[in-house]
Amino acid sequence: MNDNEIRGLVLKRLYDERHRGWIRVRGADFTDGISGEEAARICDQLGDHNLIRWQPVKDHTGRTVTGTAQIVANGVDVVENGGVGAPLNISFKHIDQSIQVTNSQNIQVGNGNVQGVNIDVGRLVAAINGSTVTDTEKREAKSRLIAFLKHPLVKAILVRLVPGIEALINAIEKES
Repeated sequence: MNDNEIRGLVLKRLYDERHRGWIRVRGADFTDGISGEEAARICDQLGDHNLIRWQPVKDHTGRTVTGTAQIVANGVDVVENGGVGAPLNISFKHIDQSIQVTNSQNIQVGNGNVQGVNIDVGRLVAAINGSTVTDTEKREAKSRLIAFLKHPLVKAILVRLVPGIEALINAIEKES
């Protein structure tokens, strides 16, 4: 599992338990084989990017081995927007969100069809933000992306194909 996926697991766990306040981060809390040290390392990253409050516990060498964390508003927004607007790459695609339907016909379940678009556009915005060009060039690139997505023809097509695209466009616009 790569760091993007581990970030998604850790952030989602903190999101799911956000009403409990500060959460102890331990490897035993993750069934996906993530060690406590690995989860703590990811929490260092999430804390550095202001997605969580993080109180690390370090060993005698200065390496983070555990700690307590609490998701903050920026982290909640990232989870609720499927990674859109994240200051670093975060993937939620590995989290099981399966739905089981039996004895039914003509069933359509949403979000899966939207998530692929959200993640791709989110990655595009993250790549723009992470590029080595000037801030002016980054703003111009995002402005052109928004203009493309808001073009009447493109928007009319996307609204039919991608439910919730207007919220995605607004999230990108708010970030710019």
